[in-house]
Amino acid sequence: MSRLTVESYAAQKRLPPSLLQDLRVRNYGGGILIPYASRNDGVPVRSRHRLVNEKGRRAFRWLTPKGKAKQATTAPYGIGWQFNGELALPTGTLLLVEGESDTQTAALHDVRALGIPGAAMAACLNLIDLAGTDHVIIIREPGKGGETFVEQLAHRLGAIAFTGKVSFITLPAKDLNELHCKLYAEHGADACRDPFLAALRAAIDAATPLPIKHAAKRERKPPPVAVDVGRVDLRSLITGELGEADRDGRWLCPFHDDAKPSLSTFTGRDRKERFKCHSCGAKGDAIEWVTKRKGLSFNQAAELLGLIEAEPVKVNIRRAEQATMAGKSDEQAEVELKRDQELDAMAERGEYPPGHQLITNCDIAAIVGVDANGKPKQQPPLRLELLDQEIAKITRRWPRSCSGLLFAVEKGEPVFLDSADSLFGWLHKFGPVEWHGGVGYVPKREYFQHVRRTARLYAAIERTPHEPQMENRFYLCDMPKVDGEGSRIGERLGELLDMFCPLTPADRELILAMFATAIWGGPAGSRPCFVISAPSGRGAGKTSLSQAVSQLVGGHFAVSPGEPFDQLMHRLLSPAAMSTRIGLIDNLKAAKWSWGQLEGLITASRISGKRLWAGEGWRENTMLWIVTANSPQFSADIASRSVEIRLAEPVRQSGWNERLSCFIESYRSEIIADLVRFLRSPKQDTGKLSRWASFDGEVIARLADPAGVMRIIEDRRKVSDVEVDEASLIQTLVRDKLEDLHCDTDSCHIFIPSSVMAGWVSEAIGERLSVVAACRRLSQGIDEGKICQLCQMRDTRGRRGFKFFGDIGDDTEAVTLYDLGERIANRFRA
Repeated sequence: MSRLTVESYAAQKRLPPSLLQDLRVRNYGGGILIPYASRNDGVPVRSRHRLVNEKGRRAFRWLTPKGKAKQATTAPYGIGWQFNGELALPTGTLLLVEGESDTQTAALHDVRALGIPGAAMAACLNLIDLAGTDHVIIIREPGKGGETFVEQLAHRLGAIAFTGKVSFITLPAKDLNELHCKLYAEHGADACRDPFLAALRAAIDAATPLPIKHAAKRERKPPPVAVDVGRVDLRSLITGELGEADRDGRWLCPFHDDAKPSLSTFTGRDRKERFKCHSCGAKGDAIEWVTKRKGLSFNQAAELLGLIEAEPVKVNIRRAEQATMAGKSDEQAEVELKRDQELDAMAERGEYPPGHQLITNCDIAAIVGVDANGKPKQQPPLRLELLDQEIAKITRRWPRSCSGLLFAVEKGEPVFLDSADSLFGWLHKFGPVEWHGGVGYVPKREYFQHVRRTARLYAAIERTPHEPQMENRFYLCDMPKVDGEGSRIGERLGELLDMFCPLTPADRELILAMFATAIWGGPAGSRPCFVISAPSGRGAGKTSLSQAVSQLVGGHFAVSPGEPFDQLMHRLLSPAAMSTRIGLIDNLKAAKWSWGQLEGLITASRISGKRLWAGEGWRENTMLWIVTANSPQFSADIASRSVEIRLAEPVRQSGWNERLSCFIESYRSEIIADLVRFLRSPKQDTGKLSRWASFDGEVIARLADPAGVMRIIEDRRKVSDVEVDEASLIQTLVRDKLEDLHCDTDSCHIFIPSSVMAGWVSEAIGERLSVVAACRRLSQGIDEGKICQLCQMRDTRGRRGFKFFGDIGDDTEAVTLYDLGERIANRFRA
C-alpha cells in the first residue's frame, strides 16, 4: 500500500501539481494536508488531513493549528480564491460541490465553486459567502447521499435567507472531478477544457429549480395576559382527561409513574381551585395544568380554556398573491373571503351552514391501495389535532361550552350535548359520519372529552340582553338599538309601569328598579332579593308582577320554601335552568322565614354544587331572586338582603292578566330598549350606600329620588326584620320575670343562669329551643346591638349566664345579685 502524496493525488485526480501547490496542498504525516482558509484574511484556520489507511481506503481528519482553537470555525473550501482568467460561467453563478477535489477541478477550468465537506456540515455556509451571487447551482451526486446533500443545502439556504435563484444539476459522471478525468482520458490534458465546459453548460441548461423555504421570523413571545382562572372548573377539567376520581377524590398523577392515586384538588384562600400531587409535588391552577399537560405557553393555555379570545391569523402576503398562487382571480378570492365571513357570522348566531361533507377519523386523502382481495385498504388514522381541525372547519368551531356543558343552538334554543352519542348525533346534520375503531383511531368518547375540554367556554347562556353587556356570555338575542338618550322612562316602559298599583310613588320607582335589575349587567352576586308584598292582602297583583319580570327576560326558576336544598341545587344546575335569570318564591306564608342556604345563593358570586350525572357543576350568580308575601317577616340576614315593594289593592278589571302578557310579548324589544336607556341615564346622589353598593350606585342612583328611596328601603328592612321584635319581647319578658321574683331592677344588676335564660327566651319567641340554641341566639342579638339590656358574664363560681342591667346601664357600680336560683326555688316551695 503506497503512501498518499501530493504527486500521487495530482496523478489520481488528473490535476496539475502546480495548481495544488498554489492552493497550499502539501505532504504531511503519511498523507496530504488540505488547508481551509478563514473568511477574513485567507489565513488557514483548519486543515483536512487526507491519507490512505491500512485497508486501502481514504481516511480524513481535521487538524487545527496551535493558538487557533477558538477561531477554528470551518468555512467552505474555496473561500477567497482569486481567478486570473475570465470566468467560464456567467457572473453571479456559483457551484456548490461536495469535497475538495471537485472545488479544485472547478478552479482548474475557471469555474467559481465552493466545497462543502459533507451534508452534515452544510451549516458552514453563511450568507456572506454568497456575496455577489444570484444563482446557486448544487451538484447532485448519485444515490441517497446526493439527495441528502441537496436537501441539507436547500434547508441551509432558506435558513440564511438567500433570495437568489437555486437549482440542482446531475452530471454525466459522478461529480466534477470524475467528469474531468473521463474527458482527460479521451482528449488529453490540453483539449479536455472545451468538452468539460460544454457538458457542464448542458447540465446547467437542464437544471431543476429548487424551491427554498425561508425560515419564519422568530416572533417575540407575548407577555402573559390577565385572566380570571377562577372561571374554569378545574375538577371537571381533570375528570375529562383522567376519568372519575376515586372515593377519596384523588386521581393517578400523570406527571410521574403513580401506583396509588395521589393527585387531588383544593380551593385556596383566594377561592381558586388548584391541583396538587402529594407524591411528586406537582401543583398549580388550571392554566398550569394545561401548560404542563400540553406543553403550551401561558397565553396559549388561556386561549384553549376560553379565558381570552383567540388572536386572528395574520396573513404575511397580499391576498392577490394568494389568489395567484391558488390559480384564482382577485374577484374570486374576494367572493370566497366574503362568503367565509358570512358563514362565521351565521355560526355565531347558531345558524350552521348547510353541508354534506364526510366526517371521519381517518385520512381519506391518503393513497393506500388495495388488499389481497382487491378491496380498498382502510385509510390510516388521523391524529387528534388534525381531526379536530378538520371537524372545526365543517362545524365552524362548534359546539361551545357553558359551565362545563357542551351546547349548540337549534331554532334559537340551546341544545346541550351531554354525551358522546348526543355529540355525534348532532354532527350528523353536517353530513355522514364514518367513525372507525382500532389501534390508533380516536374513539368517540375520547373525542367527546377533547371537545368538552377545548371548546370555547361561556359563563352563561343569555336569552335577554344585559346593560352593560357582560363578558364571556353567549347571547341568544340581539342588543336593542337605542337612538339617543330620550327621556328617563320611555313610552312603552311607562305604559308597563302604569299597569300596576304601587302603594306609594316610591314603590313605583322600586318596580322600575326591579325591571331594570333584571337586565342590569352588574357583577355576579350583587343583586338584592326583591320582596313584593301587599298590606291589603290577596289579589293585589304580587304574582302577576313577578311573572311579568320573568316573562320579559325569558322565564323563571320556581322554588318552594320547603324544598330540600340538595334537590334545589340539582335543578338549578341542570341544563334546562342554565339560561334562566329569575328565581321565584311565590306566596310565602311563613310567620318568620329564614333560609341560610338561600342567603348564600343571593350573595355568592358563583353557584356551585352537584350536577346530576355529571359531578361538580357551577354557574355564575347573575340571578335575580323575587319573593311574594302578604306581610313578610324575615330573619335579619334575609331582611338585609331584600328590597321590599308594596302594592295597593287594585281596581279589578276583566282580562287584565291576558292584556299584561300580550303587552309584554308585543313590545318586548321596545321595553328592553327603554330599560337600557334608563340604565344609561345620568346618576344622582344616593346618600349613604348599603351593602349592595354596586346596585345602589348603578340602579337606585338613576331613580327620580334615589336618596328618598334608599331611606324607604332601609326602614322597610328594619320592619321586616322579625329579630328586632323578638329582642324587644325577650327584654320585656326578662324584666317582668325578674320583677315577679321581687328583684330590684332599678338599682341592681341580676345574674341569670343560662338554663333559666333559655326557658325565658323560648317563652318569649314562642319556640322551644335548647339551652345552646337559645344562648347562641341571645348572644347574636347582643353582638348586633338589638338586645341592649343584657350582656354575657360568669358568676363567682365560673358558671355561664347573662347579666340584666336594665335601664341603669352596665358601666355603673351597681351591686350584682347572684341569688336568682334561690328565689326561683323558694317560689316553687311556696
